Amino acid sequence: MTTDSQETAYHVTSAAGFRGMLDGFCFHLTDTRCTADSGEFLLAYNMLLEFTGAKAPEWPPIGLTYKEPGVEQLERAFMMSFTKHLTHDFQWQMYADHGKGFALEFNAEQLSKLFDRGEHPYDEPVRYLEDLVYERQEQEELIEEFIMECGINEGDAESVSDFRSNYPQHMGRLLDLSSRFKGGYYKAEHESRLVQWIFPEEVEEEGVIHSKERGGLHVNYLNLGLGKRWFSSALTRVVVGHRYPYNLDVISDYLRSRGLGVPVEQA
Repeated sequence: MTTDSQETAYHVTSAAGFRGMLDGFCFHLTDTRCTADSGEFLLAYNMLLEFTGAKAPEWPPIGLTYKEPGVEQLERAFMMSFTKHLTHDFQWQMYADHGKGFALEFNAEQLSKLFDRGEHPYDEPVRYLEDLVYERQEQEELIEEFIMECGINEGDAESVSDFRSNYPQHMGRLLDLSSRFKGGYYKAEHESRLVQWIFPEEVEEEGVIHSKERGGLHVNYLNLGLGKRWFSSALTRVVVGHRYPYNLDVISDYLRSRGLGVPVEQA
């Protein structure tokens, strides 16, 4: 099945993820430190160090690595992936239990309404959806553009020093780039990330961060409760993986029991 519409976005997940989302009418955003390639969230940060000749942790990391002694942890990122097209076997293999899972189709306009309009300390939205950048050349161009915006001149120690002194002011832009950069190994065309930044004072609040076991490891996730009304307006279709072992009527009955009368199709 091929879909070329830009009015929809898909979240591909396992059977357990599917039930968890619809039983609770929520999204589960995974701690970036618990993802398959957590290092990719440091791509932009490491490229910045490379371009400026700085040494880590000369500037504080952006909350994407495990806390190290003596290094301030500024924030943590939780993310959930979407794709505009269901044309890649990779997605079904990696995210949907080798084709036994599901793809939930959402109305893109309704997805856009999820984004917080408040600002975090670095003047960027707390939650946002960004298209991913895979190619190294494009990533480097974005980093160079960022460096120019920050007034850093190659070989100019004074401009690098000024940037270092005002590092927190530039953090928002760096957070944005960190969310968008992805290593080529896990490439899936037209993929986007829904990213939620959590700050230290918010982590202390009871019930914000949850933990579950996956593959013998404890994975932290953020429960983003959306409610039945939002799912009723946003969920437009459920696509069942080609290796799903049961009759599609089972899924249709379950959706109706949740008040969601959306079409169910086989991939």
